[in-house]
Amino acid sequence: MFNKTKKFKIINNYTSKNKKLLHGVIIQKNKEILKIYKWGEGQKYENNLEIICDDKTYFVNKIFSKLKNEKIFLEEISNNKIKKKIFIGNHFEKMFLEVFKKYKLKKFRRENNKNIFNCFNHFDKIFKS
Repeated sequence: MFNKTKKFKIINNYTSKNKKLLHGVIIQKNKEILKIYKWGEGQKYENNLEIICDDKTYFVNKIFSKLKNEKIFLEEISNNKIKKKIFIGNHFEKMFLEVFKKYKLKKFRRENNKNIFNCFNHFDKIFKS
């Protein structure tokens, strides 16, 4: 996702004037993808992920935090029809178990370090523009 940072054009970059980054919007696009990042202090809390494609939209509410045994739904919206997939359990625990299991593999560490580095470079370019 962050590997092609050079090809994105920043079309809007609003952050607070005092550079404390309490709220902001960053909009980027290239020929294939439009990315919108929003964050803010003192605003209505939203906790979802929405991916809009040409023919489908994917939506998950409470993607970043949920109650331990709460069900979350991945909604696929296409042609005015909604398909739902249910996720039960602690997805953060599953993620960390996967990381702990693979962390000893040199290739896994190298790839993830590269992804983290690319992500930092990506945001560094955004905030310098």
